[in-house]
Amino acid sequence: MEKIISATPVYVWFILAYLIFVGIKSTKDRIVPISRLFILPALTLIWRHKVIFSEESTRHLLTTMLSMGFGIFIAINSRVYAIKDTYSVKLPGHYFTLIILLSFFCVRYFFVYINAANSELYDRYSFLEPYIVALFSGYFLGRALYCAFIVLKKQKIL
Repeated sequence: MEKIISATPVYVWFILAYLIFVGIKSTKDRIVPISRLFILPALTLIWRHKVIFSEESTRHLLTTMLSMGFGIFIAINSRVYAIKDTYSVKLPGHYFTLIILLSFFCVRYFFVYINAANSELYDRYSFLEPYIVALFSGYFLGRALYCAFIVLKKQKIL
């Protein structure tokens, strides 16, 4: 275990620290600009660019859309409010975002590690990685789209 931790690049620990920071901030009610809600889905889209233009794109898109529906469902059932005269929303505090972010980090870390340590094992299970990433990104994209919808509705643009 010590070897795994010491062989991990330093920037990975900064990413983990940032995700923990964002996750802890999300445990309290906060006001967030809509544009910030699209950062994580955009990053995962960049990571998944090879899958999006592959033969698996249809299945991958379906997985993303299903998890977008889950993200929208969660956002609808939480206390999300559009802030008047701004393009921001007030999001309720909860631990779900922290759990999702840490789970996302662990999955990515696991796949990168097994790719480096045991390429046979990685080859056997690597087909799962894009779908797992699609679940995470779809959730955050669905939440962001719902928040954008309520802000645009409040601004009377929709």
